[in-house]
Formats: sequence, C-alpha cells, structure tokens
Amino acid sequence: MREILGLLSAALLGCALAAALGCSAAGGSGAGEDVGTISLEIDSAPAGVLCLRVSVSSSTRVDQRLFPLTTAQTTQFTLSGLPSGSVSVVGNAFDTPCAQVSGKSLPSWVSDPVSATLAAGTPSKIFLTLRRNVTARVRADFVGDPTFTEYPIPSGGAPYLITWGFSGDLWFTEREANRVAKITPTGVISEFNVPTANSFPEGITVVGADAWFAEIAANQIGRVTPAGVFTEFPVPTPNSGPRGIVVGQDGNVWFTEFFANKIGRITPGGVVTEFAIPTANSSPVDIDWVTSSELWFTESNVGKIGKITLGGAITEFTVPSGAGLGRICTGFDGFNFQDMWFVEQNQDGVAKIAADGTITEFALQTSGSPFDINYAFDGNVYVPEPAANLIARVNPIGQILEFAVPTPNASPSSIAMGGGPNNSIWFTERTAAKIGVMTYP
Repeated sequence: MREILGLLSAALLGCALAAALGCSAAGGSGAGEDVGTISLEIDSAPAGVLCLRVSVSSSTRVDQRLFPLTTAQTTQFTLSGLPSGSVSVVGNAFDTPCAQVSGKSLPSWVSDPVSATLAAGTPSKIFLTLRRNVTARVRADFVGDPTFTEYPIPSGGAPYLITWGFSGDLWFTEREANRVAKITPTGVISEFNVPTANSFPEGITVVGADAWFAEIAANQIGRVTPAGVFTEFPVPTPNSGPRGIVVGQDGNVWFTEFFANKIGRITPGGVVTEFAIPTANSSPVDIDWVTSSELWFTESNVGKIGKITLGGAITEFTVPSGAGLGRICTGFDGFNFQDMWFVEQNQDGVAKIAADGTITEFALQTSGSPFDINYAFDGNVYVPEPAANLIARVNPIGQILEFAVPTPNASPSSIAMGGGPNNSIWFTERTAAKIGVMTYP
C-alpha cells in the first residue's frame, strides 16, 4: 500500500491572511446577460506573499485572476464577468511575483474549494481560509514491496537509454549493437538497425510517434518512425560527439555535443544550430527542461550545471561536489514540475538545482555507479545503480529507498521519462539484456 501524508497547518489565518470573498451577483450591462461579480478583500498579507491567484470554475470554463500583493496590504479587488450558476472558488497565494507565476508554480498558501451560486440579483458570501502549503515539502511515504516484470531483448542486445512519450510505446537504444528499439506497454519488442554502421546510438527522445536519437560515434542525429524508417542528419562540427537529447519547448530537438563543447538544436526539417559553452572542455552529457524559457544541461568534466535560453544565452552554476556529473531530468513532486535533478557519478549521489541556481546534494546509500536519472508521475525521481543492481527512489525532500532487481548482475542503467506506462517504473538492464518494469502494490 502506498500513501502520501501532506502535513498542513489547520489554524485560521486571522490577520496573517484572511481572505473574505463577498459574492454579489451584479446584473450584466445589457438585456439578456447573466453574469456575476465577486468582491475580494485581503486583510494583512503575510511577509513574503507577493501574488494571489483566484480560480473560479464552472461546468463550462475556468476563470483565473492574479492580484499582486505587498506585506500587510489591506485592499479590495473585484472579479467581474463571471459565469452565472454553480461555481467553485479556490485561492492560492505565491511567494513569487505575479509575472513569474505559471501553471507549474507551487503556491505557498492554499485554500480548499468553496462552492457558490452566482446569479443576477442574488447576493451571497464566500469565505476562503488559506493555510500554509507544505504538502510538497513535508511528506511521509509508505511503500510496499514492488513487483517486477522483465522482458528479454529478442536479439540479446544490451539496452542502454530509454524514453517514453507519455502515450504509446517506449523507445530505447542498444549502443553496442547499433540498434534502436521500441517496446509496447504489453512488452512486445521491435528492433531496428541504424543505417550508419558503428554509430553508437546513446540518448533518445520521442517527438510525436517518431524517436530521435544521438549517434555519438557517427556525429549524426537520427530519426526513426514506428515502422523502422530512418533519416540521419550530420552535425556541422566534426567529431562533436552528440550524446544527450530531448525535444524542447519550442518544438525543436536539443542535444549535447560531448567532444565539441557545444549545445545543438535541430529543427524537424534537420537544420542544426550550435551554441558554444563558455567553459572550455566542459563535456556536456545530458539536457532537459522544466519551464518554458530555458533548458538545463550537465557539464561532467568541470562540475557545472548549464542553463541555456531558447535564443542560446548560457548561464553556468558550479556544483559543490565537483566533476563527474551524469544525466539530468525535470523534477516533479506529485503536484508541480519544479527544480532539475542530476547525477553525481563520482560521489555516488544525486542533487537538485533550483531556478536560482541553488544546489542541494543527497548521497545514495550504496556505491552503485549511477549515471541516469528520471522523474516519475508518482512524485519521485528514480536512479538506476548498475554496480549494485538496485533502483533507487528519491522523494522530493531527499529520502531514499532502494530496491533490488530480480535478475542478479542485471546492471539497471536507465529510467523512462515519467516512469513509463501503466503507473510503473520502466528501466533497462544492460547485462541481462532485458527491459524491466517495477510496479508498486
């Protein structure tokens, strides 16, 4: 049995943040209109709260309004033009300015939904009591022993990196066998030979129904359809060593150039643009993103995390533990996408980096030689430990559980983005030549 306990303050906010919503339905300005107006009063916003979001949901639409706040502010706002009829009202307050609040932002204060009816000429009153939101910061996990299912690779090839496009099949690379392959949610595997010999496919990502992959030895970016039809695009810089790859927020595919010290971007039509990393010999390994404005990547050789905007501007942050970084992934705590997580290979650890560059490090319990990391929709990140034959589960505050893979010396190596289909955790087993699936009771 799995259970997540969110610890919330039960006290009324009083002068800290008392939000009284007085609902009086004001008739529309023209005949036949039937709209409501909500009056919102704020009494003394607490220190740090900069923005209030009010969401009004009906059966047909959701209205969300943002209101900037200052400490101890007492003021009144009006939400007009709302739908008549039954609505649900929710308030969320944020420690960030309204301009930075997005659908992935984590509120610092929350309210329960309150139901109301808006109708012209029918006054009503709603009270929202907001309380501190610590559900994503304070968690207790009760996890039963997972069950495992393993699917052998038909050719006996060693699966390396795996990905999932959130619907349909998973795709993975067989680096030494020069193949890419896909596996259905029921475990049916199809393998395809890469046209260029000895290309050593590594990173792989899904765009629509197709998979895009990095050919580190052939200096190419490849694309393959579900039917196994390949297209390959050369990278302009010779011997650049494309390695990590991800579909970006802009619809293009972004990749690291391990030997060329660059970040590459390729359009769906195959046009490549390259961006030089400021630090020399940084050896970028992997790349991913969490917000709409930039992507993050690991610089293994120099112990830095890089951030690149969609226009190519790069910022770098030094990792306290130093060089030897592995792959990087989006963070997801079960409520919101936030932070980036990455592997510290030389330290047998993992770490997360916040939007402002603050890094928090966590030591794994075993010397497992980790390289890959990925989030799952259960709110944790997962790290295969090939040397220890374990899968590590790390929750948002760094608590770690480790689970043994059934096949001895299987060398679990990679986790699918989002965990994979069927609410399970899908991973590769290099030495065992299998795809593994871990499912909690």
